[in-house]
Amino acid sequence: MVTTVLLLRHGETALNRSGALRGLIDVPLSEHGQREARLLAARITAEYQLSALWASTLLRARATAEAGRRHAVRCRRDRPGARGR
Repeated sequence: MVTTVLLLRHGETALNRSGALRGLIDVPLSEHGQREARLLAARITAEYQLSALWASTLLRARATAEAGRRHAVRCRRDRPGARGR
């Protein structure tokens, strides 16, 4: 059995578009970022059978992961301290 690990970046935020540094600032996806997340989920789930999905607790990461969550067997949610670093 082969395990494949995919590392994905969140969709666009308003701060990404403006070029501002964002770090751990908790900002949501822009409309464009939401569209990117849906397209990413469609592409990934067409090519892979997801067995697990992990994401940071930051809004932008959670929203991107939620787009593909319905296709995953299990998904860890709201784990304290799981922020991106």
